[in-house]
Amino acid sequence: MPPMNFLAAAELPPLFVLLAIMLMGVVLVSLLLLRLQQSLLAGYFICGIVIANSGVLDWLGGGTLQAGVAQMSDFGVMLLMFTLGL
Repeated sequence: MPPMNFLAAAELPPLFVLLAIMLMGVVLVSLLLLRLQQSLLAGYFICGIVIANSGVLDWLGGGTLQAGVAQMSDFGVMLLMFTLGL
C-alpha cells in the first residue's frame, strides 16, 4: 500500500489556494455582517481590500498570479452586475 500524502495542498496551483482563501474570507465576513444586520456588499469590498493588502498574493507567487487575479476580478464584476440586476 503506497504512503498517504496528507500535504496534497502543496501540489495545488496557487490560483486555487487564492480562491479558497478568498471564499473562506467572504464566508466569514458574510456571517459576521449577517449577524450585525449590515450590507453584504460592503463586506465583500472590505474582504477584497484586506486580502489584497495582506501580502497573500506575494506569499502565493506574486507576479505569476496577475492574470488569475484579473480573471477573478472580472468574474466578480459579472456577479455584481447579475446581483444588481436581480
